Amino acid sequence: MNLPNKLTMIRLWITIVLIIFLSMELSFSYTIALFIFVFASITDYYDGKIARARKIITTFGRFWDPLADKILICSVFVFFASLKGIPVKPWMSIVIISREFLVTGLRLIAAKDNVIISADPSGKIKTVFQVFTIIMILSALSLNEVSASATWLGRVFRLEEFAVITSSILTWSTVLLTLLSGAIILWRNRMYLFDQR
Repeated sequence: MNLPNKLTMIRLWITIVLIIFLSMELSFSYTIALFIFVFASITDYYDGKIARARKIITTFGRFWDPLADKILICSVFVFFASLKGIPVKPWMSIVIISREFLVTGLRLIAAKDNVIISADPSGKIKTVFQVFTIIMILSALSLNEVSASATWLGRVFRLEEFAVITSSILTWSTVLLTLLSGAIILWRNRMYLFDQR
């Protein structure tokens, strides 16, 4: 197995560890989860970069790389939907997950005709916003943990407020971009949606 594919598989295992820490009520569990997610995002960046630089694009990578990304991001949004006091509502997570199911299904249908539906620029922007949204929400939760144990850090409270406001803006932007990018790719490839062969 080449290095990019190893990074992809590492990201899948990291997702399991991430969800475990998010689910555990331990001191600084959100802070640890934040660092784990950032590390997972870095592996996502480098597996694609290395694969393109070394020209080692494989069928395995084409399938597992986007799947690992979807599992990572959707898992975190599902968890967020169960928390109170953060901007992610259950319906928002449903929108994000449904979009991924629809687009993945569309790609599978197109693959029958040996057609590869490449990632749309709007989809890439959507993914960037999803990653930053998760980082900001985890940052807000992390700062809440820090402020609870170090109340003398007055500036933490301002940072926490900034993180909450920013994560709210990013969450709504992510939902809108998710709907927009999904609509664009579905419309451009609508012939496969209504193919009754």
